[in-house]
Amino acid sequence: MVLPSAVSKATHDEWTVRHILVHLGLFSGIRRLIEDVTAFHTRQNIVLTSQETTSFYSWRPDGIAFDAKSKHSVFLEFSRPMDSVTFSD
Repeated sequence: MVLPSAVSKATHDEWTVRHILVHLGLFSGIRRLIEDVTAFHTRQNIVLTSQETTSFYSWRPDGIAFDAKSKHSVFLEFSRPMDSVTFSD
């Protein structure tokens, strides 16, 4: 399996979850995606608002990891200093 990667700042392109799913051939339509996202979160005991559910496919993960043998994938999100809010006394 091959996923495009950034080789320079000029060609850097952050893919959304939808872009990744389309590239992998797993995107069968927005209605099905919304149903799948809702079902996944429900199994995790997480209740999302309709806005959270529909905005999931626009999320741009920092990376994605694959286990080809078991056919599992995980979206990765890394914390960076710029993602944190610092409060001063």
